[in-house]
Amino acid sequence: MAEAQELNAAFQAILHLHQSAPPPVGPPLAPEPAPVDGGAVRRRHQRTALRGLGIFKRAERARARLAADLAAESEVDELNGRNRTDRERVQTELDHRWAALCDNDPDVVLCTLAEAFEDNEAPAAAVSVDGSVLGLAVLVPGIEVVPERMPRRTDTGALVIQRITKTTRAAFYRLVVCGHLLATLREAFAVAPSITSIRAAVIRQSAPDQDGRRRPECLFAGRFARHALEGVLWAQANAAEIVIDTVNEARFRLAGRTKELAPLDLAEEGELALLLGAVESEELATLGAD
Repeated sequence: MAEAQELNAAFQAILHLHQSAPPPVGPPLAPEPAPVDGGAVRRRHQRTALRGLGIFKRAERARARLAADLAAESEVDELNGRNRTDRERVQTELDHRWAALCDNDPDVVLCTLAEAFEDNEAPAAAVSVDGSVLGLAVLVPGIEVVPERMPRRTDTGALVIQRITKTTRAAFYRLVVCGHLLATLREAFAVAPSITSIRAAVIRQSAPDQDGRRRPECLFAGRFARHALEGVLWAQANAAEIVIDTVNEARFRLAGRTKELAPLDLAEEGELALLLGAVESEELATLGAD
């Protein structure tokens, strides 16, 4: 049944969100220049040198070929030297950028993370660098991303699709939020090797108000140390368990009997309000546009 397969794939994707991790970055290397096509250079020089010399002017043609070969060899050497010089220049620029990244230069760290986050399923924005502490905002989808129905096998082996409870749906939504958060944290630590901790806020766009406008809602905030995520058994624990086990200064609110994540009151969260204030409303709109 196609619907059952699609639903099962959706729930499996939620369960595995936190397990993707890019490899740690290392010092970048400028690419080796493409080798100069010496044969093409030689043929071009010979065509030019032999132009106008009849086939019976053997001595002149021999001298022309020799001069063409010497000129071609000189040009190839010059082109190879120019390519090496260009590569060395690029490598020097890369070395300077790597050194700045390792020194936690704010502009370089923020720019590098912006490039790394461009293709993320959950848009993210690095908003501040204070020493070795990164401020990070992650934009997650609403609870509608969790299907309302789930396939299961009956005792007789028949495949049925049933509506899940609001409590179960809220639990899966917590996995969505924590999964996207962990995936982003792992990428940030991999890309910025000298960042030691991250102050993270998970945001979603509110439902439209009467004027059709949305506003950012903060569902979760906390501080994560790099060392706390090292050694985590990513394939054995779910995302919510890992977040609770590794977070410091966690702030979140569970509402009602279903324990659905509910927006925090930023009036009581001064530091968090400052973090979110660093993300301009236009940037949030851009993040949410995808």
